[in-house]
Amino acid sequence: MKKITLRELAKLLNCDYRGEEFAAVNSVASLDEANELDLTFFADIKFKNKLNKTRAGIVIIADNSKNLFTGNVLISKDPKADFIKVVNLLDLIPNASEQGVHQSATIHPSAKIGKNVRIGPNVVIEQDVVINDNAQVGANVFIGQNSSIGQSTKIWSNVTVYFNCQIGSGCTISSGAVIGSEGFGNHFSNNKWQPIPHIGRVILGNDVDIGALTAIDRGALDNTIISNGVKIDNLCHIGHNSFIGENTVIAGCATIAGSVKIGSFCMIGGDTVFNGHIEICDKAVVSGSSVVMRSITEPGIYSSSIPATKNIEWKKQTALHYKLPSLNSKIKSLEKELIALKKQIEK
Repeated sequence: MKKITLRELAKLLNCDYRGEEFAAVNSVASLDEANELDLTFFADIKFKNKLNKTRAGIVIIADNSKNLFTGNVLISKDPKADFIKVVNLLDLIPNASEQGVHQSATIHPSAKIGKNVRIGPNVVIEQDVVINDNAQVGANVFIGQNSSIGQSTKIWSNVTVYFNCQIGSGCTISSGAVIGSEGFGNHFSNNKWQPIPHIGRVILGNDVDIGALTAIDRGALDNTIISNGVKIDNLCHIGHNSFIGENTVIAGCATIAGSVKIGSFCMIGGDTVFNGHIEICDKAVVSGSSVVMRSITEPGIYSSSIPATKNIEWKKQTALHYKLPSLNSKIKSLEKELIALKKQIEK
């Protein structure tokens, strides 16, 4: 297992350090679980007690907290960001498949495979597919015709990429994800629903992460576009013709209907639902379990879900909810009476 010293890390991360320069680590762990061969990080004062007890060999810590720990430290402007860099430096996440092309893979003769590409067992790659250098394709992946996979993109096992899809560089597609599935569009004619053919594409930018079992539908005519840096969690659905702006994050089980446009740097909570054909501006934050029925035009925090409460309270609130129309009518009637009384008094 690869080891790296405090001195080497300081140079690679462009950080100052304090402690034994040749102290080495080969893995990472939490403050609670770390041992002398692990690196960890400290970024929140509420975990001060854990910092005092940690056995970590090296701690990444901010300058204003460095005196809270007497052991080996890397002094960082952003401890969490530098911790992520160390995880990548130590190469702790395995490859999606072994080196080379597995003998059981089925690759169309017209496909173009770049240098140092890993292709696992039972992979199917159809005609005119392009897989660029250093990409990884895990076991049982299907890549449809005319699709392309960017450099250093990692596709885990059992992913399906339909035809004419474009996946950028440095992306991660988790197991079970479906890219380019048929959009849910139907036309009612002759007393039955007729599926509308969807011939658009799904286009993923660079550094996009797609969670396990997430489905992204292709557009009917236009493309479904997921911009650079977008992170989508597990079990999400992105409807056809939708657009997700750069560096937006979407938590698990979010459902986005067709033709929704979400801006850049947005944060979408889990289990949130978006009505179709609406627009969300840049830097909007939507709380988990919200139902977004209309466009959002100004940055801010938006919520609509009802927090869990005791059952008896929920029953009272629900009963009151159904009485709101009649209560509203009574209030309007009282307002009219007050206005009439006010006019009589003024006379």
